[in-house]
Amino acid sequence: MSSVITLDFEKWKAQQTAAGHPVVLDEFVFAYVPNLDPSQAISRDEKLPAANHIVHRQAVNKTGLASENAVAYSVTLGTEVGHFDFNWIGLINKASGVIGMITHAPTQKKIKTANGLQGNVLTRSFLLEFEGAAKETAITTTAETWQIDFTARLTGMDEMQRLINTDSYGEAAFFGDSFAVIRNGDQYTVKKGLAYVGGLRGVLEFDQTLNSLRNTRVYADFSYQGNLVSQWKTRVKITASNNLKNYVDAAGYPHYVFSIASIDDNGDVIDLRKQGTLSDRDIAVLQKELGRIKQDYATQQALSAGLNGKQTKGDYATNSALTVVRENANKRLPNTGGVLTNNGRILELKNTTQSSLYIQGSSHDDLAKWRIGNTGANSDFALHNVLDSTYVVIANKTITVNGVDIINEDDLLPIKNSIDNIEQSVRNVQNIAVTAKQQADNANSNANNRLSHTGGTLTNNGNVLELKNTKNSSLYIQGSDHSGKARWRMGSPGVSDVITLDNVAGNTYLYIGNEGDVKINNNPVITGVRLGEMIHTIALAGQVTLLSDGHVCVGISKSGSGFVSHIVNRPVQYLIAGQWKTAEVFNGQI
Repeated sequence: MSSVITLDFEKWKAQQTAAGHPVVLDEFVFAYVPNLDPSQAISRDEKLPAANHIVHRQAVNKTGLASENAVAYSVTLGTEVGHFDFNWIGLINKASGVIGMITHAPTQKKIKTANGLQGNVLTRSFLLEFEGAAKETAITTTAETWQIDFTARLTGMDEMQRLINTDSYGEAAFFGDSFAVIRNGDQYTVKKGLAYVGGLRGVLEFDQTLNSLRNTRVYADFSYQGNLVSQWKTRVKITASNNLKNYVDAAGYPHYVFSIASIDDNGDVIDLRKQGTLSDRDIAVLQKELGRIKQDYATQQALSAGLNGKQTKGDYATNSALTVVRENANKRLPNTGGVLTNNGRILELKNTTQSSLYIQGSSHDDLAKWRIGNTGANSDFALHNVLDSTYVVIANKTITVNGVDIINEDDLLPIKNSIDNIEQSVRNVQNIAVTAKQQADNANSNANNRLSHTGGTLTNNGNVLELKNTKNSSLYIQGSDHSGKARWRMGSPGVSDVITLDNVAGNTYLYIGNEGDVKINNNPVITGVRLGEMIHTIALAGQVTLLSDGHVCVGISKSGSGFVSHIVNRPVQYLIAGQWKTAEVFNGQI
């Protein structure tokens, strides 16, 4: 390995000294030069390698005084730098591009920490000697061996602090309206402010704007970034995505993400932020529970007084009010679920304006999981898996899955799965009927915890709603508009085992019968296509041979004279209601 001081440096140094300016060398350049022999002497006229050979540049980290005529320059490449090979090192004045020293070395590898594998740390130092070096470079501090591999320890300290923060703030914590997503028409604003995500403390310095969001989520993305000698800080960015998880970027920095809002297909915002520290949330829950207990106690005392005859004999108004409370409670469905019993139609959804009309299933943290009904003011009837962004729409005498028309059994599978889930929900809801009856005995709890006829939310783990009719009666759910006109029905309209999904307003229905019998507006749905058994048709030489209707040619054979003797053909067949039928049977109707 050899080193030289360049002639360009000596000329430039003389100019700097004559002008009274210090001699400053402030950047290291690393390059990989093909076919470089480090054992050969270096020309003092050598220049910088070509740009495509330069692999890294980095500012001088440390300078030191070795003697009056010698100064040292050091650079440390931390574990966040790499990957690259190098065999050429230069020390330059960055402003002028003048090279002070050059070293040719055997090829060396610089590896950064990535994917759980620890990188290496390299320190390179140049000792520059010339008359009056200390004075001309204005370097006064003593040189020292200071470079150590401290990056792993600092990274460990940062990780410990991050984990400590999660003990106080959980996976995410927001304060006031920080990171709140506000809608204004088709424009969405994410409010600036302070937050913790994944234990990292970050600040969104300015409001950020997003446009035209539908069926997606908005994420806060926090990462802690810097290099060996820079100040590390949390980088914050806002991302719209259907499903974003914690990840490591190409530079090796871990990113921690949290969904701050969900945007539905109408563009409405559902706030998903978690307010305050973990202890703040515990206190809020406790205060809410104490308020509920106080209200329950006061109401129970009043009810008990009435039930035990403690009011005055002439207080007929109180007696009447208590009777109304008891009857009202006994006729309501607990918000934990239960059984609705009636002949024919037993549950109707009715909105107040010409708007959305649907049933929604939510998780314990109020995140929408599925919807069924009209999600807009139009007549489209939809089954929507919100979490997986999959939806089935019944409208205009057809059925689509995520906008694609159903033409085979696989396309009908999401609808079948939805029906299976609903049937399973109906069967499983019986498991909570006993609990619902016990809760109904308490008049106050029943009044507070039952579903209002104006609508609401049924909350429970698992299945919470069962439709039950009497013998030989219809069994279905119906959605009606504000005027009482039916918009859609789902269930069995008669006493048979047939299930229909009926878009009443759009005059379109899906019929699901026995053994694969599926129809749209009484038209059979094709669930499979195939070619039937092969048939050999004799071809007369020199004459046109016609195949039977619905048959296609799949091959030919020739006679010894070169004429076609046989045409091999197969019938086109469709699978309808579990039976294969040849196309000619339908007389062009399919």
